[in-house]
Amino acid sequence: MNKDNYLAAMSKIKASDEFKQKIISSMEHPSENKFFKFKKLIITCVLLIIIVSAGIAYLPSLLNKQGKVNGSNDFQIQSGGTSGEACYVSVVYLEGYAYSPIEWLSYSRYPGKDMQTIKGDKLGEVTLDLKGLRYTGTPPDFSSTHDVGTEIFEIVNMKKERAVLVNTGGLESIFYRERKAVSDVNEPLNLTVFDVIHMITDTPKVIAVELRSEENGSWMRTSLEQQLITLINQELPAQALLNYGEIENNGDSYRVPINLMFEDGAALHMQVYPEEKYASVFGGYISISEGLAALTADLLKEGEEFSKITDLLPYEVTEVAYLYFKNYVDGSEVLCEEPQWSISALYEMLGYYRVEKQQHNKGALVMTAIIGKSQEDSIKVEFYEDEDKNIMIGLNGDLYGTVKGELKQEHLEDYLRNYTELGS
Repeated sequence: MNKDNYLAAMSKIKASDEFKQKIISSMEHPSENKFFKFKKLIITCVLLIIIVSAGIAYLPSLLNKQGKVNGSNDFQIQSGGTSGEACYVSVVYLEGYAYSPIEWLSYSRYPGKDMQTIKGDKLGEVTLDLKGLRYTGTPPDFSSTHDVGTEIFEIVNMKKERAVLVNTGGLESIFYRERKAVSDVNEPLNLTVFDVIHMITDTPKVIAVELRSEENGSWMRTSLEQQLITLINQELPAQALLNYGEIENNGDSYRVPINLMFEDGAALHMQVYPEEKYASVFGGYISISEGLAALTADLLKEGEEFSKITDLLPYEVTEVAYLYFKNYVDGSEVLCEEPQWSISALYEMLGYYRVEKQQHNKGALVMTAIIGKSQEDSIKVEFYEDEDKNIMIGLNGDLYGTVKGELKQEHLEDYLRNYTELGS
């Protein structure tokens, strides 16, 4: 893997859902014992390494006499081993840019399983699989870390410069244009923030700022603070993006993940480093004023606008020793034999969403969970499905609905199959 891809991956590793998306894909198949699944995952990785390594022997059929592919002037595959890129980078290259899933732009922990309604015209298919390959230079268009033949589509009513739809393993996923494809970290990007904004939206004024969780990328609050928004609109557009090799590395201070929101719903993710007065955006780096740095730091101090579901529960995840589920849809029930293993995954799921109290009808009861230190010292959590098929939480006589994003009955059932004995 080249260093440019490494840096792109590291910029989102704390909130990466790539591994979670693989887990979600596995939910389409019958569940297995968790220890067997773990062993199978190891075997699959070993086989992948063997297959990719063996495939290097056939690389000459992909190369011309200079070792170049698809007419790219600087791209060359290097023989003699594999890289770790396939482990954590999901990318498609189009029109000189890298497209990837961006968890910072999502409002739901799980990707949608049916995106047929937004699928537009077909743009093409992957022609070169980069998984495990060592290479130098800029990957050519329609190369990817997904299999050859993977289909790529436009998204209805969205500029392809903003995002495309990629069919990965039978599921359509939104891949956003996240950075310019360059040969290394020293190559000039030749882009301004203005250029990037006009790629993704025709309404270039920032109208709001979202604060995102450093823990998992989830939405925390939306700010309409006019001083913050004004400084962003005044300072950022004219800034030239610098590549990693063009900046001074001042070390790692804390960062503030935010999304710049535009009138048409488009969003541009940015990570601000207030102490060092710079920000990372679209694979490049810009300087920011002391005033903008301070206002961004203040936004982080404001914290969450609403409570997470897990904040409403009286037990820390480490305290739970009793965990019972009843699924009213299919009649199944389970008393978890390993509650600590099961509760960790449940808290991870529920901790993604912020909720607020609701007054309307509860809808249909689809599941209950009893969580506690013991059967006697426990609390009942009720899961209702409303008319829009979203899950609402019943707790201590109160009803809560998610503020952003969607939690579905199928997500709860997927959890039961994969993290409780119901999947054994």
